[in-house]
Amino acid sequence: MMGEYRRERRLLQGRVKLIIDPMEFRMALWINGFGLSDAVTGEEIIPLCHSYNLEHMEEAGNRLEIDFRIYPEGHVYYHVAVDPFARTFTYNGKVYSTDDFRKVVEADRVGMGIKA
Repeated sequence: MMGEYRRERRLLQGRVKLIIDPMEFRMALWINGFGLSDAVTGEEIIPLCHSYNLEHMEEAGNRLEIDFRIYPEGHVYYHVAVDPFARTFTYNGKVYSTDDFRKVVEADRVGMGIKA
Protein backbone atom coordinates (compact mmCIF):
# COMPACT_ATOMS: atom_id res chain seq x y z
CA MET A 1 0.00 0.00 0.00
CA MET A 2 1.37 3.39 -0.98
CA GLY A 3 1.39 6.07 1.73
CA GLU A 4 -0.23 9.44 1.25
CA TYR A 5 3.12 11.28 1.46
CA ARG A 6 5.29 8.76 -0.38
CA ARG A 7 8.13 10.16 -2.50
CA GLU A 8 10.49 8.50 -4.92
CA ARG A 9 13.89 9.69 -6.05
CA ARG A 10 16.16 8.21 -8.69
CA LEU A 11 19.82 7.74 -7.84
CA LEU A 12 23.00 6.43 -9.45
CA GLN A 13 22.26 7.68 -12.97
CA GLY A 14 18.57 6.82 -12.59
CA ARG A 15 19.18 3.10 -12.08
CA VAL A 16 18.13 2.92 -8.42
CA LYS A 17 14.96 4.23 -6.85
CA LEU A 18 14.88 5.50 -3.28
CA ILE A 19 11.40 5.23 -1.80
CA ILE A 20 10.65 7.46 1.19
CA ASP A 21 7.28 6.92 2.86
CA PRO A 22 6.81 9.22 5.87
CA MET A 23 4.32 8.24 8.53
CA GLU A 24 3.36 9.71 11.85
CA PHE A 25 4.92 7.49 14.48
CA ARG A 26 3.32 9.29 17.39
CA MET A 27 1.98 12.78 17.83
CA ALA A 28 4.35 15.23 16.12
CA LEU A 29 7.00 12.57 15.39
CA TRP A 30 7.28 11.61 11.74
CA ILE A 31 9.44 8.69 10.60
CA ASN A 32 10.84 8.72 7.06
CA GLY A 33 10.55 5.02 6.26
CA PHE A 34 12.74 4.05 3.31
CA GLY A 35 13.55 1.30 0.86
CA LEU A 36 15.47 0.81 -2.39
CA SER A 37 14.44 -0.80 -5.65
CA ASP A 38 15.88 -1.34 -9.12
CA ALA A 39 14.44 1.50 -11.21
CA VAL A 40 14.53 -0.61 -14.40
CA THR A 41 13.15 -3.97 -13.24
CA GLY A 42 11.25 -2.83 -10.14
CA GLU A 43 13.02 -5.54 -8.12
CA GLU A 44 13.26 -4.79 -4.40
CA ILE A 45 16.82 -4.18 -3.18
CA ILE A 46 16.07 -3.17 0.42
CA PRO A 47 12.49 -3.55 1.66
CA LEU A 48 10.54 -0.47 2.67
CA CYS A 49 10.50 -0.32 6.46
CA HIS A 50 8.41 2.27 8.25
CA SER A 51 10.23 1.98 11.59
CA TYR A 52 13.61 2.83 10.01
CA ASN A 53 14.07 6.61 9.83
CA LEU A 54 16.29 7.82 6.98
CA GLU A 55 18.64 10.44 8.42
CA HIS A 56 21.08 10.95 5.55
CA MET A 57 22.03 9.37 2.26
CA GLU A 58 24.60 10.17 -0.37
CA GLU A 59 25.95 8.62 -3.53
CA ALA A 60 29.58 7.48 -3.39
CA GLY A 61 30.64 5.97 -6.70
CA ASN A 62 28.34 2.98 -7.29
CA ARG A 63 27.37 2.82 -3.62
CA LEU A 64 24.84 4.54 -1.40
CA GLU A 65 26.02 5.62 2.05
CA ILE A 66 22.96 5.53 4.33
CA ASP A 67 22.51 6.71 7.91
CA PHE A 68 19.32 5.78 9.73
CA ARG A 69 17.77 5.23 13.14
CA ILE A 70 15.27 2.58 14.20
CA TYR A 71 12.20 3.42 16.21
CA PRO A 72 10.68 3.20 18.78
CA GLU A 73 14.09 3.78 20.45
CA GLY A 74 15.61 6.13 17.88
CA HIS A 75 18.75 6.84 19.91
CA VAL A 76 21.14 4.55 18.00
CA TYR A 77 22.45 5.63 14.60
CA TYR A 78 23.20 2.95 12.01
CA HIS A 79 25.42 3.34 8.95
CA VAL A 80 25.47 1.06 5.93
CA ALA A 81 27.08 1.25 2.50
CA VAL A 82 24.83 -0.37 -0.10
CA ASP A 83 26.04 -1.62 -3.48
CA PRO A 84 22.68 -1.96 -5.23
CA PHE A 85 24.20 -3.53 -8.35
CA ALA A 86 25.95 -6.35 -6.48
CA ARG A 87 22.95 -6.58 -4.09
CA THR A 88 25.26 -6.28 -1.08
CA PHE A 89 25.69 -3.94 1.85
CA THR A 90 28.52 -3.32 4.28
CA TYR A 91 27.70 -2.98 7.96
CA ASN A 92 30.28 -2.87 10.76
CA GLY A 93 33.03 -3.87 8.34
CA LYS A 94 31.28 -7.00 7.03
CA VAL A 95 29.60 -7.54 3.67
CA TYR A 96 26.11 -9.08 3.50
CA SER A 97 23.46 -9.76 0.88
CA THR A 98 20.73 -7.11 0.71
CA ASP A 99 18.29 -10.04 1.11
CA ASP A 100 19.49 -10.17 4.73
CA PHE A 101 19.33 -6.42 5.42
CA ARG A 102 16.66 -6.40 8.11
CA LYS A 103 17.81 -9.70 9.64
CA VAL A 104 21.38 -8.41 10.10
CA VAL A 105 20.37 -5.03 11.51
CA GLU A 106 17.71 -6.49 13.80
CA ALA A 107 20.17 -9.12 15.12
CA ASP A 108 22.60 -6.33 15.95
CA ARG A 109 19.86 -4.47 17.85
CA VAL A 110 19.24 -7.57 19.97
CA GLY A 111 23.00 -7.87 20.54
CA MET A 112 22.98 -4.29 21.89
CA GLY A 113 20.22 -5.19 24.31
CA ILE A 114 17.51 -3.41 22.33
CA LYS A 115 14.27 -5.33 22.02
CA ALA A 116 13.45 -6.09 18.40
